[in-house]
Amino acid sequence: MHDIEIKSVTKTYIGTKEAAVKELSLVVEKGSIVTLLGPSGCGKSTTLRLIAGFERADSGSISLAGKTVSDSNTWIPPEKRGIGMVFQDYALFPHLNVFDNVGFGYKEKDRKSRVMEVLELVNLKGYEQRYPYELSGGQQQRVALARALTRRPVVVLLDEPFSNLDADLRVSMRIEVKRIIKEAGATAIFVSHDQKDALAISDQIVVMKDGIVQQIGTPREIYQYPENRFVASFVGQSNILEGTIDQDGQSIMTNLGTVPCAHSHCRCAGEKVCISIRPDSLQVDASGHIKGQVKTYTYTGESIDAVVSIIDEGGISQDMIVNLHPDQQINIGDEVRFRVLPNCVSVVKNDD
Repeated sequence: MHDIEIKSVTKTYIGTKEAAVKELSLVVEKGSIVTLLGPSGCGKSTTLRLIAGFERADSGSISLAGKTVSDSNTWIPPEKRGIGMVFQDYALFPHLNVFDNVGFGYKEKDRKSRVMEVLELVNLKGYEQRYPYELSGGQQQRVALARALTRRPVVVLLDEPFSNLDADLRVSMRIEVKRIIKEAGATAIFVSHDQKDALAISDQIVVMKDGIVQQIGTPREIYQYPENRFVASFVGQSNILEGTIDQDGQSIMTNLGTVPCAHSHCRCAGEKVCISIRPDSLQVDASGHIKGQVKTYTYTGESIDAVVSIIDEGGISQDMIVNLHPDQQINIGDEVRFRVLPNCVSVVKNDD
């Protein structure tokens, strides 16, 4: 069952020439978590506002739980759409305690039991009488999420929910927020510009650029099999090479030599293509056919991110990013050889 269905939605703000969202179509299944991911100005926040009803589309339609809430003939205001909203700054009332923040606007007979139910869900039982200033950033976020869930919304919308958290808390809250949403059985749409947030929390990711959807897929599909150069470069780091499909259809001839590619079977021999090679797809190997010199490197704890300068067949230097094991002994100027793992190479569209 679809909880959200968007068909060919376009939105242009007054005074601008370019549409903020262009012919966007999207289906969100019940109970799933979808992230709208992209850089500032890509249209992700506008899309969220269109779903919420804070903006009205110029064309197209939006349906929630099978009910049309926006099209050329229909307009249902935000308060009647069954939406739960978690804002970037949480928007908690400073003069209300946790219980009253969570139960704000909920006038049903079961108000007390429902508020206590969602507080238990977000692990804040016992915090009912505390005020927002007495809570940590993670606790405030959970209060905001509890408030959004109290009315049993059709969909929960979250606008950059982790942007105000420090790095360590951000990691733990990704896990916690995903747990809460799944246990509540809610359907959720996140807006984020952070690829790690999107990869960690999502069932589906919608990558956007200039108001246009670039790719929709699972986190694994988006990361391992990007469809164009923008997705490859925006979601994680990537080395982009130009080449030609070899006669075997399973490798790409590039200026750095022949690169194996397990995902080129839909291409024709001799076809000009671009390939995306993730830094963690390059494995140090003394017998590897790609050779380069370490230009710079950064130790991150989890890996060593090295920039390796490679001289191609035409004598031109090209830099590639390589992720090395953190125990690897390396110095600037060292020569390294590596091989490419074929399952981690993707043919992508050249969208320059």
